[in-house]
Formats: sequence, C-alpha cells, structure tokens
Amino acid sequence: MKKLIPLFVIITIVGCSQLKRKGSISGTVTNGGNPVSGAIVLAIGKDSLIAGESIDYTKLNGTLTGNDGSYKIQLVEPGTYFVVAIKDVNNNFTYEPEEDLIGWYGERDTLTGKVVIPKSIEVEAGKETRGVDIDTMYVAQPPVYGTHVWINCSWHSNGDVIHFEGFSSPPTIVTSAQAGCVAKMVATVDNGVDSCWLSIYDHSGEPAEGWVQIIAIGKGDPNIDSFSVWRQCAWHGNGDVLQFVPEFDVSPVIVSSAQAGGVAEMACAVDNATDGCWLSIYDHNGNPAAGWVQTIAMARGTWDEDLTVWTEVAWHEDGDQVEFSPPFREAPVIITSGQAGGVALMVCAVNNAADGCWLTIRDHKGNSAAGWVQIIAIGPKL
Repeated sequence: MKKLIPLFVIITIVGCSQLKRKGSISGTVTNGGNPVSGAIVLAIGKDSLIAGESIDYTKLNGTLTGNDGSYKIQLVEPGTYFVVAIKDVNNNFTYEPEEDLIGWYGERDTLTGKVVIPKSIEVEAGKETRGVDIDTMYVAQPPVYGTHVWINCSWHSNGDVIHFEGFSSPPTIVTSAQAGCVAKMVATVDNGVDSCWLSIYDHSGEPAEGWVQIIAIGKGDPNIDSFSVWRQCAWHGNGDVLQFVPEFDVSPVIVSSAQAGGVAEMACAVDNATDGCWLSIYDHNGNPAAGWVQTIAMARGTWDEDLTVWTEVAWHEDGDQVEFSPPFREAPVIITSGQAGGVALMVCAVNNAADGCWLTIRDHKGNSAAGWVQIIAIGPKL
C-alpha cells in the first residue's frame, strides 16, 4: 500500500526549497539621523527612477519600512541590485520626482554635487544581505526655480479660502500672520493649482484671524510677473525695525520665520512700508521674544538674475535635515511654514548652509512636532 504524504509537508518542502534558491536584503532608512517609517524600499536592476514609474512594492522586489526605519525584502532572486527608498507622498504607487522623497543605497559624491551615487549589491541564494542602509532622502527635482510668483497681504480668518492664478501645478506657499501686532501661527492647507485654505492659530492653540502675508512660488509663465527681493537672516528682538536698502517702489509682502536655541518662534512683519517694517516676535507662551529671524520681502519690480529659488513641500519631523540639490553658492535665506491635521505649527530653518539646513518644528505648547512643511530658500546661484 502506498503511503500518502500530507499536504502541509509538501508545502513545507516547497517553501524551504524556495528559501534556499532565493535571498533577502535588510537595512534601515533614515533622514538626518531620524528613522523614516512607511517608506517604500525596492531592489531594482538600475540606478535611476523616471517620473511616472510604478513603485508598487507588492508587485516588485520591495517592502515598507517599520516605525524604526528598518526593512527586509524577502524572496529576492540571486543577482545584482540597486536599493532605493521612496516616501510616496500621494500614496499612489507612482514615483513623482517633484514631490516624493527619494534615497539610494550608495556613497555621497562631493565632486559632482549629487547627493548619493547609487551602489549595487549582490544577493546570493539562501543568504541575507545585511546593512543596506539609506541615510539621506531628498526631492530629486525641486518643483521650481522661481518661474512664477504670487503675493498677497490681507486680513483672514482660520479656514478662509485663498484663490490665486498663473500656476500650472500647485505652488509652494509660505505665510506669516499677526493681529494687534502679535504674531500668530499660520499655514496653508490643501494646496491646489488655483487655491488653498488657511490654518491660523494663536499661541493657546485657538483658531484666530489676522493680517496674513503670503508668498507662493511655483511653475507657470515666468513673464507674467517680475519681482524684486530683499532678504535677511539676523538676530532680532520683538519690536526691532528692518530697513530695506535700496527701498521698494511699493510696499512689499514680507514673510518671516524665527528660532532661538533651536526652538521655533512666531514672527511677522508689521506696518510694511517701501523702506522697512518692524518685527513682532513671540514664543509659544505668547511672550515677546528674540531670536534668529529670516525675512524675505518681495514686490513687483526686477528679479535679481543672480538669485535662484529652491522650494519643497514634504512631511518633516523636528530635527530633520533638508538638502538643497543643486546647492547655492552661499547659504540662502530660508522661510518656512507648517501644519499637521489642519493645525498650523511653528517651523524654522537652523544652521543654514549652501547645501542644506535642519528644521525645528514645534506645536503651540512648545513640544517637538511633525507635519507638512513648505520651504522657500532664496540665495545666489552656484
């Protein structure tokens, strides 16, 4: 009589056979020393991704990172691979170089200016390739280098809708706000091609209203508007006066962000005039404060051809590192605004350098926070 082999034994044997024929890849994904959770990690046979390419890890050699940034790609055929991590901002399994953060396993290239030179790895049958760590993520193609600008200064309440024109894709928008000469927390939410809405909160975390100044930079017709720019990064106290030299032909829109000791503060310009303004600077307790203030003033005029603009909209945590690619010739002035869940946060750049900075992000209680951060950096071209 023939003996029947149980089905589970057959499955076990086949499974073990597959494991022996295939290998695996493991490592961690971090950015600025912080773990990146929920990132897609792929093992692919090339060292680049193109716009619109599928990054569906369920159909490729891939997986997701855990809360600690770790990952393991199972059942990989033996061979040569490049490993890439992508933070799929829109959750559409499609690589969008103007929005998605990307990082490669490889070596930093200080000669050509590339953030990382992808390095291949070998996968062997029945073995795990460990230590395939990715420590830098960035937006491969920043959305714009100053092609179209929209500015506005007007009174708004929390939840107001802002309408603008002239863009071919959603712009990067930075804002600052004040009422009664007291700075508020403000950010834009749901940026579209022609509109967004405002999140405005006071230091107690209550919805607020006030004079809101907005600078939006994005893709569009560069001939629609021309602008002149004044920028400064300096230590200021509440009530300090800024002077624009040379002065503008008309009163500019002015956006500021501030920090002291690596802690973001609320800052806004008051009484804008063609030759200057004064600053309102407050901490999260609503007390007058002092700190490093970055200010960009813009008005219609002649755009300085020596200046260039770098923009980014991405999810960041307090302490994240931001890298400019390509870098500036010298450290740019950087202004930021942020929000999470529709509630504005305090955000500022720290340790500005030609090739990057790091972010300080706080909620209205002064606690470290994370959220969608919009960044505009203006500085001299490399």
